[in-house]
Amino acid sequence: MPDVFISYSRKDRPTAEAMAAQLAAIGLDVWWDRDLLAGEDYRKKTAGVIASVAVTIVVWSRRSIDSEWVVGEASAARERKALLPVSIDGVTPPLDFRSFNTIDMSSWAPGDPLPAMLVKAIGERTKRSFGEEQPARGAQGLERLSKIVARSWFADFECLLFSFIAQGFAAVLTNIPLAIHQDKLSGPAAAGIACLNAVVTGAVIMRPALAPKRLSVAAAWFALAVAVGVAGYYVTAALWATLQITEYLTFVGFWALGLVLVIDAARRAASNA
Repeated sequence: MPDVFISYSRKDRPTAEAMAAQLAAIGLDVWWDRDLLAGEDYRKKTAGVIASVAVTIVVWSRRSIDSEWVVGEASAARERKALLPVSIDGVTPPLDFRSFNTIDMSSWAPGDPLPAMLVKAIGERTKRSFGEEQPARGAQGLERLSKIVARSWFADFECLLFSFIAQGFAAVLTNIPLAIHQDKLSGPAAAGIACLNAVVTGAVIMRPALAPKRLSVAAAWFALAVAVGVAGYYVTAALWATLQITEYLTFVGFWALGLVLVIDAARRAASNA
């Protein structure tokens, strides 16, 4: 039977896959749902694996704490005293699991050595010694940063993408009056009003995508959304200066339709994140 079972939310799959690969690299037999055979009963197979493994690693994240599957698997592992919880984004585990010492893996990226505490705990439960068998640190610099970003934003990319598109549409639409009367305003005044429009639309449109993020990360993305909003003013002003009114109104109609569609898409993506 396997040594280790990994319980995780499907939206954290890149992290689970990297952990499984690195655990296998130090000689552990790891089971996770990728190993299911076609036609197998997932519930029955998982229950059997949890009942036999020495360690069940539960990957807590803001997505998995709301997963009935993950919470149920964690409960089964707790009953066998095989639970080994880790947190990949600093989230607080569900109430029933807060008394367990949870290993912080929020700064870990695929390719980094697994936390020594994690390897030691697995070694104690499997009655094995792994020493320095872990693979050397992999990616460095920008490559490592890109892996951290990819891991952190994997489940939210769709929501972010649609939100940025919506911000662009909204910026163009809300700046139409400003573009029409741009000749009555100085350049700095027009840019200031455009920035204010961008802040307001960004606060409304980007909120579903940025609400779960840490403040420093959310602030950076919001600043980018504001920049997109300001750019929308210059696009609107350029089009107003070059198009006939009928052509311009045609664009407005398509922009409005696009805004409605992408806001709805972003909302649905946020609810699934």
